[in-house]
Amino acid sequence: MTDGPCLSATRVLTLPELLTSIGSYLDPPDLLPCVKVCQLWNQVLIPLLWRAIDDAQYSWQKVLKEIVNSDRADRAQKEEQLRDIFTKYGRHIRDLRTDGFLTIVAAQAAGSCINLRILSIENNMRYHSQEACGVQDLLRGCVGSDEVGERLSKAILSPVFEGVIMSPSWPHVEWMCQRWIFTQRFWLLVLHNPLLEGLRFGHRSHTMFLPLQHAFIGSTLASLPKLTRLHSYLSSQDLSFSTVIEQFPQVQHYADYRNYPVIPVIDRTFPQIQTFRSSMILQLPHILTILNLLPNLEHLWIKGFRSPDGVSVQ
Repeated sequence: MTDGPCLSATRVLTLPELLTSIGSYLDPPDLLPCVKVCQLWNQVLIPLLWRAIDDAQYSWQKVLKEIVNSDRADRAQKEEQLRDIFTKYGRHIRDLRTDGFLTIVAAQAAGSCINLRILSIENNMRYHSQEACGVQDLLRGCVGSDEVGERLSKAILSPVFEGVIMSPSWPHVEWMCQRWIFTQRFWLLVLHNPLLEGLRFGHRSHTMFLPLQHAFIGSTLASLPKLTRLHSYLSSQDLSFSTVIEQFPQVQHYADYRNYPVIPVIDRTFPQIQTFRSSMILQLPHILTILNLLPNLEHLWIKGFRSPDGVSVQ
């Protein structure tokens, strides 16, 4: 037969292989009915359905945020359901993007989200009441002391957080304790995912965190050898761009988010940087410096351009 060589090079795919190949091109709304076909389809396609979670898309918002609108009476049940979701499916998740306080707390508390490649805290991070996901139980240990440091020390979730807070001075102690618990949950989630390739803090998300010692953040990020994308609020903690990139030379794509107007400091050449984002309005000399010291830059985003006469264009 003339087509013999072609046939000999052709391999018949098994049904699971075929489902995996096709499923990788489907969005969650298309995958959802597929996982309900039979047990085999469910087993093969569930990991694809849960691979990427963005609670601003599809039905993830309803699945992950239904607790927000629940009555206080059934809040505990909703909290348990949220943790159960991550306990059951967390191992499949590779890309987690959320603006939900509860999502991060539940994902870390479940203990099974250990295969993340992307972790993104979106810009308009929503904080929920202190009853959320066991936070109130933890806060009970903070009650009864007028010393802020003592109250925070009673809400430490892991020994790695001993002595890492930078000068806590928030106006409301309960508010600070709640964010202290969230801060720990987030960084524990990072520590439990050593294969992270991308870490994104939305430019408003810094309000959800208590400031931690630079050494702790540095050692934590340095433990992520595959981290190449960092969208960070670190420069809002007085760390310059050069300091951050020098400490994490594996980073190739960097966003410099600041909540105050300081020009990004780049004082040496960084050939590994391919993408740079700045939340600042820059003048031409600063732009030229960036282009000169980042010779392999492929993408540059800035908030705006300021002409020599002081006119800004955004």
